[in-house]
Amino acid sequence: MRVTVTRPSSFSKQVFWSSIIGLVCALFVGVKVVCDFLSMPRAISLEEFDVGEVAPSEKIIGAFEIKNNGWKTFHLRPESTCKCLPVDIQDTTLSPGAVTLAQFVLKTPTKAGKFTQLVTIKLYSGEEIPTYSEELIENQLDVKVIGSVTKGVQCFPESVTFSHIPWGSQAKGEVGLRALNKDVRFLSVTSSSPVVSSTLDSTGHRDATINIEVRHAFYAGSFSGALLVHTSNEAEPYKIVPIYAVFGGPVHATPPVILFRGVSQDDVARDIELSLRANGRLSLVPPSLPSIRAKLEPIEEAKRYRLSVLLSPKGMVGNMSSSLSISFEDAEGHQDELTIPVYATLRSSGPTM
Repeated sequence: MRVTVTRPSSFSKQVFWSSIIGLVCALFVGVKVVCDFLSMPRAISLEEFDVGEVAPSEKIIGAFEIKNNGWKTFHLRPESTCKCLPVDIQDTTLSPGAVTLAQFVLKTPTKAGKFTQLVTIKLYSGEEIPTYSEELIENQLDVKVIGSVTKGVQCFPESVTFSHIPWGSQAKGEVGLRALNKDVRFLSVTSSSPVVSSTLDSTGHRDATINIEVRHAFYAGSFSGALLVHTSNEAEPYKIVPIYAVFGGPVHATPPVILFRGVSQDDVARDIELSLRANGRLSLVPPSLPSIRAKLEPIEEAKRYRLSVLLSPKGMVGNMSSSLSISFEDAEGHQDELTIPVYATLRSSGPTM
């Protein structure tokens, strides 16, 4: 068997050496890129600076360190995404292995909620301070400044509820106030309703207390109002404190509803008891339906009454609904009306022949 050995042609040699040179260049460029990346200054163990929960328009001062991890000298120029976040660097020229301090002063937003601002440190290499043209930027460091703006004034509790205020009486409560910004002062408090009165203690201090009194409005039902706390904070000049109450009526019915179930064509009567929660007199408004007759008589004068209701369902079949009204008036002329629902299920007396 013959083995033939041939020399590489001139073209083959060129391809071979070109490949070797290309590979070496690629390795050199790759190593340079990696080395340049690793040699860049770094914000030491910091990508975000969390200022936490802050008040609106509050002045926050923060700082972080920057270290040159490589072998180049860098010149640093700070920038930020907002005029509300000026940044200053202690040493703008950072030699290899050196550490400098970047300090910022943040004025927090006026609106409540989370916020994010960005501090950027642009890097220029060279022995002398350059003109900071954009073409000379080699890299940059980005540090996010984050936080959450809470309401400038906190209330304890956030709202006040009075579950039941009897007729002609009043209820008292209080609300604690605290300004998150130490420069904020409480100036005064006003009410949206004449039935709510209040006083502000410790006016002009960071902490304050509102003493509240809610007077019965001489009607039975729900009430909603508000207190307006005026502050020295331009971002939040006032704080609203909701006030809720349930005003009790002067008359209470037991049971509160009159029911006639499965009534045939015969007359049927029901009695309920009315008790007065305030001094006054009662009167019965005549029923609107002729099939309903009612009578009001005292059990204990000025305290308890009996309401007797007679239903005459002649010729009526099916479901029926109506109501009775009881009028109340106290000695001062305040009036109220109690409505008592009347429900009936009527059936015929039986089959006819």
